[in-house]
Amino acid sequence: MSDEIQTQEKIVFAALELFIAHGIKKTSVDEIAQHAGLTRVTVYRYYADKRDLVRAAFLLSERVFEQTRRDLDQYPERRLEEFFDQIGRGLAALPPGNPAARLEELRQLYPDIYAEYQQRRLAVEGDLFARLLRLAERTGWLRPEINRAVAEALFWQILTHLFENPRLRALGLSDVELYTAVKDILLYGIATPKPPGG
Repeated sequence: MSDEIQTQEKIVFAALELFIAHGIKKTSVDEIAQHAGLTRVTVYRYYADKRDLVRAAFLLSERVFEQTRRDLDQYPERRLEEFFDQIGRGLAALPPGNPAARLEELRQLYPDIYAEYQQRRLAVEGDLFARLLRLAERTGWLRPEINRAVAEALFWQILTHLFENPRLRALGLSDVELYTAVKDILLYGIATPKPPGG
């Protein structure tokens, strides 16, 4: 990774950390620069204004799903679990906290960025999860008696709204812990195998 890309990543990561921790409106470009260990001039070399930073920061999480989607095409021989684990590692590398909690603030302050985020999220994650289900079906993970259309709709519903679910948020789990728990339920179910003679 080039120095320029590393600097850009450092800025976006610092911005997302501060947006999550303090809110979008309360976070200044100066604070982002300081948090990234850079000057304000350096930040403006890569991002035109705070709005540009907000856009890059909120689209950061989607890059995890976009990379997994690309890898599904590039490495079709990988096991289903590996792709799910890749998503988990990508989410774990993001700043801790709840970016979904800031979506309402994003919608109010930058409705066009919010709309772009939601549109991109639906397109990328929807396509990715449909592909993962096809892989599950092809490799025998998806039981033949399961209605594929229902499985895809349910899979999509759970994973796209996972981090915004207030009841799940109330559990106090990190994004990675929450994702891992749901991934395990989706892949392995919640019921133990029926005991012999039971």
